[in-house]
Amino acid sequence: MIRSLVFRFGQTLFMFLTILGCVTAQDKVPLNGQSGINLSYQLTKLEESDKRDRYKLVVVAENTNPHDVYYTIAMKKQPDGQFRLNTYENMALCEAYPKNATGLMGVLNDAAKITGEQTKAVTKTNEVLFKLSRAQVLTSEVRFAVKPGQKPEIVSKFNRPTRKIEEYDMTAAGEPLTGAWISNCGNVSMTLKPSKNDKGQDVIYQTVNGRQNTWLMISENVFEKPGDKQATVTFNRTGNIYTYTNMDGAICIWSKK
Repeated sequence: MIRSLVFRFGQTLFMFLTILGCVTAQDKVPLNGQSGINLSYQLTKLEESDKRDRYKLVVVAENTNPHDVYYTIAMKKQPDGQFRLNTYENMALCEAYPKNATGLMGVLNDAAKITGEQTKAVTKTNEVLFKLSRAQVLTSEVRFAVKPGQKPEIVSKFNRPTRKIEEYDMTAAGEPLTGAWISNCGNVSMTLKPSKNDKGQDVIYQTVNGRQNTWLMISENVFEKPGDKQATVTFNRTGNIYTYTNMDGAICIWSKK
């Protein structure tokens, strides 16, 4: 009986070591980068058989720029007249895939895609901004198979360019405009939050010294307080600044901190 147990243990240990031997990971391999976005991948062999070899592909994208970067995806006009993103559209900034993958769908299902964070910012031409933060690292992985003994051929591509936020012509409402601002008139600090009110109108919620003001868009990029014609705020898309003017002739520039 003892001999039988020892034999079974030996079989189990041999199978475990055999399986463990199939799981081998390669060092990280660099791929083509773009505009400070470094791309690399790592392959792990999961299984060997007489029909196929299975791998795991992990793709890593790193924003090495000293600032956040953005890319855009165009919204499409819907039957109701509103512009929205199509959910079936490929929103990835970049992707990598095995050229020689096998299977019914081939590389269509075998791409590891890197997608930035969708923001609420919209450009003048109805494009939504996606963001990669400074020093951010994003990963994506897929599993695939190749013919027995074949080495996976990994290729990559960038689907769209990236830019600084200042290089986009944006509408007045948007997440990048939310936050701390300062006026050059008395160095007054404030918080601005572009949004929409319960009627769907574009507004800016301004908080100064604990008091909140609401500025309503009355024409393209021009705002005023409801029921108050004494002052207006105009958004300059090129410089991403607000210009405050009032009936007394005062002109103040609000810039983001």
